[in-house]
Amino acid sequence: MKRLSKQLEVVLDKICHQGCTYVRQCIIKLKNDELVNEANSINIDEQQIILQELVSIMEIYDMQQNN
Repeated sequence: MKRLSKQLEVVLDKICHQGCTYVRQCIIKLKNDELVNEANSINIDEQQIILQELVSIMEIYDMQQNN
């Protein structure tokens, strides 16, 4: 797995600290190429990296909740 830049780590942390519901809302917005406040300072490619990271995080979270 590629290490995230400090800037992307900060964006990811800000989103995740808002909770699962907010993370899911951000995933939907990013999939629809909509603006997410925490990601407005990064480019579209970086937003896609954030999207991938959020999806991965929620997949792990959901697996843990189902066990």
